Amino acid sequence: MKLTPEQKKIVLIGIRIASFSLVLGFLLYNFPVLVNMLLTLLRIIQPFLIGLVLAFIVNIPMRRIESLLARLPLNPKVTRVLAMLIALAIIVAFVFLAFTVIIPNVINSMQIFIRAIPDVLRKARTFVEHADWLGSLRESINDAINQVMSNVNNLSLQEFIDTYFKGVDIQTLISQFAQNLLTQIGSVINIAMSSLLAFIFSLYALLSKEKLSRAAKKMIYTFLSERHADAVMYVSYTAFDSFYNFFTGQFVEALLLGTMNYIGMSMLGLEYALMISLMTMMGALIPLVGAFIAGLLGAFMLLTISPLHAITYLVYLVCLQQLEGNIIYPRVVGQQTGLPGILVLLAVLVGAASFGFVGMFLFVPLVSTIHTILMDYTDRRIAEKHLNLDRK
Repeated sequence: MKLTPEQKKIVLIGIRIASFSLVLGFLLYNFPVLVNMLLTLLRIIQPFLIGLVLAFIVNIPMRRIESLLARLPLNPKVTRVLAMLIALAIIVAFVFLAFTVIIPNVINSMQIFIRAIPDVLRKARTFVEHADWLGSLRESINDAINQVMSNVNNLSLQEFIDTYFKGVDIQTLISQFAQNLLTQIGSVINIAMSSLLAFIFSLYALLSKEKLSRAAKKMIYTFLSERHADAVMYVSYTAFDSFYNFFTGQFVEALLLGTMNYIGMSMLGLEYALMISLMTMMGALIPLVGAFIAGLLGAFMLLTISPLHAITYLVYLVCLQQLEGNIIYPRVVGQQTGLPGILVLLAVLVGAASFGFVGMFLFVPLVSTIHTILMDYTDRRIAEKHLNLDRK
């Protein structure tokens, strides 16, 4: 019996529905096994994924440096290696500055503040004793201050152990530590090997990024139809541009904010201007809230010198944060990602509420990618319909 074209179409649709149902049922029935297999695969390829992320981060300054070095009469391979080494040196210097200059100074300021607590409490008690306008509250406040002062002690190491580790069997702790030592050493070696593999793979990806790109493109066009392969390549290029432009804009915004912070603190005659500004610049790499957290740490550092200076800086910080949050950030990052300012703010808020710290970073370029694809699709559909919206 020969089937008509309509019957063939119906049979083909039935086969597709049956095939889809079988595949869906298989996936649902074996879902736990498939999840475990996927997690195992992710653990195996984790160093390579970390290497790709590291390569993407290093590639941001590397592209700019390589374009500048290309003007020199150098071999392209030498230019690529020099650009990569300079970009790595910049990132290492950035991290080194954070861990050797900024963090130790913050810790030192905290220690100074802690040592100054008894003196601050004594001054507060003297102030309260002469504050007749407090009335009946004066005695309650004094009792509270005295209670706090009685708990502020400079304990020696032995006193600290006797106070906080009383009743703890040190031999038991040592025995447990010895039992877990080999496990901990194995974990450290595993992390070190994974980190080394990720670093080596990132270097290879940076030096051979065009070759890897061509290989990936060949695989996509080999296993997919041309129409679907074109769609995958379009989404890939759009996502790469969105993420690259976002992180570039984030760095520019951090540099602007750190510079403005230093200028303002210098004009106000505040201490630690350079240190707090560098800390603010690093914190500003975290969208919207990072600079504010760094600014609060800066105010804490100033509090060890003068409460008035700390209050002055907090007032300036609030003004600067309003300028940064409502004007600089949406405009700088928004222009880099092609997003309107309101969508940048919305993406940060939704990302933070959904996935916390990581979501704050990823949602802006992710929304930018979706926004670009959606706008391109609507423009293409309007052009296909030969519509002139200005006349509607």
